[in-house]
Amino acid sequence: VTRLEHCQARDIAPRMRLFDNAAVPLQAIDVPELAQRNIAALFEEENRGLVLLAFTDSGNMLTFTYRGELYVVRHSDVSLPQLQAATGEARAQLFERIALEVQRSLDNFDRLNSQIAISRVLVAPLPGVSGFLDYLRQYLFQPVAELDLAEVLDLAAIPELRTPERQAQCLWSIGAALRD
Repeated sequence: VTRLEHCQARDIAPRMRLFDNAAVPLQAIDVPELAQRNIAALFEEENRGLVLLAFTDSGNMLTFTYRGELYVVRHSDVSLPQLQAATGEARAQLFERIALEVQRSLDNFDRLNSQIAISRVLVAPLPGVSGFLDYLRQYLFQPVAELDLAEVLDLAAIPELRTPERQAQCLWSIGAALRD
């Protein structure tokens, strides 16, 4: 059973019943993995793969996309609140743990998909966590950059989305809204 199948059985089916019982027709239900894929697709370079790392209150998700398709999803339990609360050696250990997971995932992806060159690793905003991007840049061979939705979306109508805090909070909701 894949994570998506488990998610569907446990999370999506009960929600679908609620809508069915209310006679509200649904056209689609997105899961976080596909919402993150939708965001990543906006940042892809032609014929190059992209890695996107995003953190939530419950953990983080690393996605590998190519030509708008989701190739690999990795989940880890290191969360945004953990990173925000950690200081000193504890924060350094979390940084190392995440970087090692990203590097292993990159190596594994390269072994299985050597024909796909990864252009860069994007990291969703990490409000209240300084130094992580610099740490990851020193750890990885691939270029590392912070995701900024203003680079690919017109945020003029919703100025609060220009802040890293709101982008981090709304990332998957925006990704779900980008479904085509």
